[in-house]
Amino acid sequence: RHAHPSRGKVCGSGVRVAMSQPILSFEVEDPRMPEAAGVQPRVADIIVDKGVSARRVTTSSTLSQFVLTPFETQARIRKACTTFRVIFGSLSLLCVGTTSLVVEDGFFRTWQPGPHGLHTFEECLALCEDEEVVRMFGGRKICDGPQRVRVQVGRKVDSTGSTGQRGECHFRVNQSTARGMITIALFTYAISLVLQGLRPEVVLIGGAALLALCGVINCKTVFGGMTGSGVLGLAVMFPLSDALSETGILEKAMGLILGSPRSLNQALPRVILPVGMLSAVLCNTATVALMIPVLTSWSRRLGVSPSKLMMPLSFAGQLGGVITLVGSSTCLVAKDATKHIYRGGEGLHMFSTAPVGLLILLGMTAVMCLLANTSLLRGSAAEDQHTDDDVEQDADPEVYRIRVFVHPPLAAQSLEESGIMRIEGVHRVSCIGCMPEMLKDGDEIELCCTVEGVVALRNTPGILLANWRTLQALGAQRRRRFLYEVSLDPASEFLSGKTFDRGDMLLKHFGAVLVAGPKARVSVERPDIRPGAVFLLEAHTAWVEERARDLWCNNFALVSKVPNSSPPRVGGPIDDVRAGAVCFGMLLVVGLAAVPAFHVDLHIIGVVVLCFYLLIRAISAQRMYSVVKADILLVIVSAIAFGDALQETGVVDKLAGVVVSKAKGSITIMFAVYALAAVLGAFINNSAVVAILAPMLGAIVDADDAANPEALSQILLLSASACFVTPLGYQTNLMVMPVGNYSFADFARFGSFIQLAHMLLSIGLVSLMAPVFN
Repeated sequence: RHAHPSRGKVCGSGVRVAMSQPILSFEVEDPRMPEAAGVQPRVADIIVDKGVSARRVTTSSTLSQFVLTPFETQARIRKACTTFRVIFGSLSLLCVGTTSLVVEDGFFRTWQPGPHGLHTFEECLALCEDEEVVRMFGGRKICDGPQRVRVQVGRKVDSTGSTGQRGECHFRVNQSTARGMITIALFTYAISLVLQGLRPEVVLIGGAALLALCGVINCKTVFGGMTGSGVLGLAVMFPLSDALSETGILEKAMGLILGSPRSLNQALPRVILPVGMLSAVLCNTATVALMIPVLTSWSRRLGVSPSKLMMPLSFAGQLGGVITLVGSSTCLVAKDATKHIYRGGEGLHMFSTAPVGLLILLGMTAVMCLLANTSLLRGSAAEDQHTDDDVEQDADPEVYRIRVFVHPPLAAQSLEESGIMRIEGVHRVSCIGCMPEMLKDGDEIELCCTVEGVVALRNTPGILLANWRTLQALGAQRRRRFLYEVSLDPASEFLSGKTFDRGDMLLKHFGAVLVAGPKARVSVERPDIRPGAVFLLEAHTAWVEERARDLWCNNFALVSKVPNSSPPRVGGPIDDVRAGAVCFGMLLVVGLAAVPAFHVDLHIIGVVVLCFYLLIRAISAQRMYSVVKADILLVIVSAIAFGDALQETGVVDKLAGVVVSKAKGSITIMFAVYALAAVLGAFINNSAVVAILAPMLGAIVDADDAANPEALSQILLLSASACFVTPLGYQTNLMVMPVGNYSFADFARFGSFIQLAHMLLSIGLVSLMAPVFN
């Protein structure tokens, strides 16, 4: 069953190969293929498809046919999905056409404002027969149905004329059934395409463009969401959060908060509560991305599986993201999307959800601590991978030998407690003239680690490379400095060893500093410098690509740039000043946007602070453009267009009428809103859910005078921001999925209980605080 020495395994439908060593041969033994037994194929090429456990090996026709089975299966799946899309699209068009012919206009109705001016209820009734008013609505039938006219006075609506007050007339207008059915068909078809794996931003913006082409919405509505303050504020928050995370302050603070708990129940509150509070002022996606490597190293130090911490980390980011408006993109979109249902009010402000959000964070922390020690929270994908692959770990990998100095917070503890030995990529650690039982500030240790381990060590607080003074000679443009793995050419002048002995020559002619090398097995104590030897250098990209390009090409047979290997911009006096300025800028953004008396929009003050960050070089223009997530912004914009289409065609009014008629009482309506948002949020972007369902809240408020706009807005925001059952609905779930080795079943098993507890807690707290909202 096992191939040697390639460590591949033939298992029914394909071949798995661990690429830790050169592939030499396969030994195939399968009862269904006796002619392939004992074949020693010549490996011509290998095509690796990430996420697929099979590899294609170009060999004899019999064996090649055998290992190609998984790729043929994928092709069949893609063909089946394409067939389903065609059939589903055809049936949708057929249903639209049939319904449009059978059902008359008036199945969908909307409330539309009449002529400007203040009128009594009787005057509004008289305007129903006015020809100018009818032409105002395109000749469509108005004042149809039992509740046909209403008068809006401020935030109150008079549907009977009992108050006798004057206000703005609103008429019940019949909408085209065909336009409504087209909107429903395109929306359901778009959701089905997203579930099949197509990119949601492409599907939704394409659907919005088709709605404009069909005349359901106008062309300006398709991209009208881009001018909203919520979308603009979100676009500005991406680079602001990235600049704050680059200072390293958050990592230092979290290292002090996490500490050294003795049990999982003590560890989880130290993870959930700080991450939740941090997500309230910093984008929760950035917070989770920042905490993943910190918690991975921390879990190894505690001897706890990462699967016990990664899912609670993602859920904590979602729970904390609704405490303030700047915590997540969903909150910023909800502020704009739900403003119309307040009938002249200001809508959600910076801390509208803070009381409820904080209480939910505390309650859900207790729930997750109770369930974490059970079998509900585990990463089954890790177990499956271990069972299926059964690949031995390389006991003697190729590594670099590197020396570092230890500083706080890793000092004043033992080598075992520091967790250095459990950093990914580190294979051996030894102390140089110090005691492993108690590390002191300035102690020197030697490590054998891969290039990934070197990058992780450079980004670990409390570790400083031994040649840090020499590295400073490369200059201050740290964003353009990277690590390079180089292989010596047979004609290289480095083979004499003199260039490495004189570091000034290497720096002067190559613009580089030796970090480690040559690369060798752990068992080799003194590796030789020979042709093909691999060294690790740090250099500025300008030297490699322009100024010393010929020297690099003549001396190195291979030059490989290590991704994400720029030195951290922390530790120096200027770095500390810059970090303080960045923190002050973020506090200024949150403070001014939080106080309504200042009348400062988030995106306005955010742009001013972002320009300040560019001036002090806290973030570069290239980095600023790269961290703005255009796909998320496009999903939100297209979802807003779909929401406007559903509102203008009367679909949301129809759905709201069903909800109000079937759900008796405010509590039941909240359950219905939560359920709708949770179901949609399990499969599509949460901000898109808010943009789509927000018009329905306005229809519910219009249909039920007793409905509380603030309570409904908060329920929609809380439910749309909490996706615990699947990893698809929230990007933080997808971020922790590979780290915790989770599968879809793991999220469904643990997340279903968390989702249920969150629903009960959210509706209960919002109901209790409804009088305060009023």
